[in-house]
Amino acid sequence: MTKQYQVTNPLQGLIAKASVSLPQKTGAVQRAQERIDRVSGGSTAVLADVSGSMASPAWGGRSKHSLLRDAITSTFRPGQHELLAFSSRVQRLTNPAMLPEPGGGTALHLALQGALELNPGRILLISDGEPDDESAALAVATRFPGVIDVLYIGPDSNAAAMRFLRTLAMAGHGRYHGSDIARVGQPSLTNTIQHLLAGPRT
Repeated sequence: MTKQYQVTNPLQGLIAKASVSLPQKTGAVQRAQERIDRVSGGSTAVLADVSGSMASPAWGGRSKHSLLRDAITSTFRPGQHELLAFSSRVQRLTNPAMLPEPGGGTALHLALQGALELNPGRILLISDGEPDDESAALAVATRFPGVIDVLYIGPDSNAAAMRFLRTLAMAGHGRYHGSDIARVGQPSLTNTIQHLLAGPRT
């Protein structure tokens, strides 16, 4: 069975903890509430990994890229969502069906920076591998005033990739979810993306 990893409702937990321990000395409660307000009132930027590894075969003999393209196409809502495809460079798309063919590296730091420039309330990162520069990606993530959720779609055996992406989700006050799309089908991937796009539970 594919392992599932998820951190739910991190912001509400942060507010509860801060309101008890540091209500007067810091602005932790206010900052956490501002994140929640930003998420509820803003759009979501979807960052889709189209690096070379996304060409590898997955469920049903289809490529990871093909499965991800169809899942994003069925869940993407113009006006609510922005879409950035990234490999060695970043492309902003209005039509998810035009997701670029896989190739190149994984310049996650550039993708996150591109998302910040769109000023969304939330970022949903979907990736199957390790970024070119982990430190640079984390540095950008910590500057984001909203929430970063992460969907890892690589193999359950890649402990390094999962560990980093969990760290990124924590830095972005968001959730981490793991789903090896070489083992799960298209409906499962679509449902997972829909769940994450719906936002954190309250």
